[in-house]
Amino acid sequence: MATFEEIPDVELANVIDLAQAGYERDWRNRPIAQRAQVVRAASKLMRARQEHLAAAFGVTARRLR
Repeated sequence: MATFEEIPDVELANVIDLAQAGYERDWRNRPIAQRAQVVRAASKLMRARQEHLAAAFGVTARRLR
């Protein structure tokens, strides 16, 4: 299972602020059809890498189905 280092609350707040800024600057202005295309592409990548992702989170792919 993958592990991640803890980060200070200030650093976490900065990451969240960056994500919010990206949403406000770009994502919310995209047409729904374009957002759907991006989400479908992400889904396709996750399915292709399902075994690797499952291992990283400590679950079996069988449990994901």
